[in-house]
Amino acid sequence: KGSDWATQHPDWILHDSAGHKLYIPWGCSNGTCPQYAADIKNPAFRQAWIDAIKTQMTKGYRGVWIDDVNLTFQVGDGTGAHVAPIDRSTGQPMTDTAWRAAVADFVVQIRAALPHAEILHNSIWYAGGDKRDADPSVQREIDAADIVNIERGTNDSGLTGGDGSWSLNALLGFIDRVHARGKSVVLDAYDGS
Repeated sequence: KGSDWATQHPDWILHDSAGHKLYIPWGCSNGTCPQYAADIKNPAFRQAWIDAIKTQMTKGYRGVWIDDVNLTFQVGDGTGAHVAPIDRSTGQPMTDTAWRAAVADFVVQIRAALPHAEILHNSIWYAGGDKRDADPSVQREIDAADIVNIERGTNDSGLTGGDGSWSLNALLGFIDRVHARGKSVVLDAYDGS
């Protein structure tokens, strides 16, 4: 569906100040990446996305896994380098705070449109800048989910010992705070051994 949308609705793709299309910076090579970065503030894109999920839900699914609920600002050019997209509502480069608010607004809209669905967000546990999950947008995102997926779980090679920002204790503290909001957590660890 995404490739059809990109062709039919180029205005649903984020652009830089020069008008170049932007991407989710993953799997990039030869100046391109496999996934465009959608303009998640665009009301027509949001409604089309929600309508597509509603259509899938009629097949008997009880919920939806929403990948890349990234409140960390992950938008880039074809090399994967970070580029702030132009916010079409302001004409200015989007800020980290505006990005987090836009993601939170979108997932809150999804929750309202699918009130009885089980919703899982594959999000980044350390999103929110220095405030992390004390950031109001991150809290709104967590509240819009039933389950928060933590990709790589406790197998994340970036985790450290002790009590620092990147420690296992920090991750477990985040999980405790998600549980305190009445939500579940999946530790989606990868282990090839």
